[in-house]
Amino acid sequence: MAQADPHATREVPPPAAHGLPPGFSQPSSECHGEREKADSAWTAEELGHFEKRLLEERKRALAQMAQFDDTLGMSEEEATGELTLWRFHMADIGSETFEREQNFLLASREGRLLWHIDETLRRLYRSPETFGRCDECGRKIAFERLDAIPYVPRCVHCKQDWETVRTGGAPESRDC
Repeated sequence: MAQADPHATREVPPPAAHGLPPGFSQPSSECHGEREKADSAWTAEELGHFEKRLLEERKRALAQMAQFDDTLGMSEEEATGELTLWRFHMADIGSETFEREQNFLLASREGRLLWHIDETLRRLYRSPETFGRCDECGRKIAFERLDAIPYVPRCVHCKQDWETVRTGGAPESRDC
């Protein structure tokens, strides 16, 4: 019996045609087929809608990241249109530095958003029957909430409790 070489390189599949990064696979037919699992939170049509929303959000985030990349990749002379970095007034330098730092922060935030979207797409493709369920209480997240922010991991009630605890308060005791 031949054993597989544990040090052999694994072939990485190419990215999917619809713009997903490597590591993503096409959704299974169970996700988009006519059949719905008995314990599924959503119908196949609703899952398709959420997939479309997530891919739209991902495309928008990638476009924003590309714009930040173009902006942050420029030298200060290119960004300001100046011929030299020598300024006549220190406030000019401070304003440009502040604007550049703001762009770095926004790019970082957009990068985290892209990570959340990718994680949600992975969850949707790997286990569509659990997609749209709250990470805290396990109940179905409202359609309107997922439609507005398709990558949310918590229902409104658990999110409110999470924010209350995060700010130092005590969570409300309630049934979701």
